[in-house]
Amino acid sequence: MSPSAAATALLTNRNPAAIDGFLGGHGVDLDRLRDLAEMLAVAEGLSLTIHRVIEDGDWAVVHATQTGLASGPLVVFDVMRVVDGRIVAHHDAAAAMAPPNPSGRTQVDGPVAVGDPGLTDTSRALVRDFVESILIGARYDELPRFIAGDDYAQHNSQIADGLSGLGAALDALAAQGLAMVYTTLHQVVAQGHFVFTRSTGRLGDTPMAYFDLFRVDHGKIVEHWDIMQPIPADRLRFGSAPQRA
Repeated sequence: MSPSAAATALLTNRNPAAIDGFLGGHGVDLDRLRDLAEMLAVAEGLSLTIHRVIEDGDWAVVHATQTGLASGPLVVFDVMRVVDGRIVAHHDAAAAMAPPNPSGRTQVDGPVAVGDPGLTDTSRALVRDFVESILIGARYDELPRFIAGDDYAQHNSQIADGLSGLGAALDALAAQGLAMVYTTLHQVVAQGHFVFTRSTGRLGDTPMAYFDLFRVDHGKIVEHWDIMQPIPADRLRFGSAPQRA
């Protein structure tokens, strides 16, 4: 079973007895995933709508909307490593579904097809360079290498499209004394024109997990979805995201 098939099968499974067959062991993140799968399998009113799935080697990334676990819908990223058809590692992040952003986009709309698989390596290289040079390295004068002005669709609920929208949002954070800083890139998962990255850093003084999904077209980053959330003190050494609310 492929990584994407195993990940989606677990999250859409409705047979509690089958769950352990998808999971290859125990641990903090796998046990949380087991608990989630059990709830999705048996609880009334819980549902998961999958919007995008990409896979790269042993890894699969699922971008979805979940209802029934919180007071309102949650947008989620589940990142799973699959070996011999069983999930052996898991990272996740979740955010409350918000109204459309200033450009009218939601946290989950937009293209879903992965595109030409022949683009995977060049897309991966571009986004890795972007994260390391811009988000971590803060070499903002190099932004035109990666993003073509305002031809950039933004799905963050607080930010408008384009470099102008991103700049305005960063200025607003700075006015509150909050700098959004990326310090470490932990993972890159790419397929076709989609590239997912998992990073850590801080927002002001708060340690943060950053889950970003980018779409690449004609050698530029043209679209972005994300979830960022605080990392509890007892999870800092793992560089992973906290449990869903």
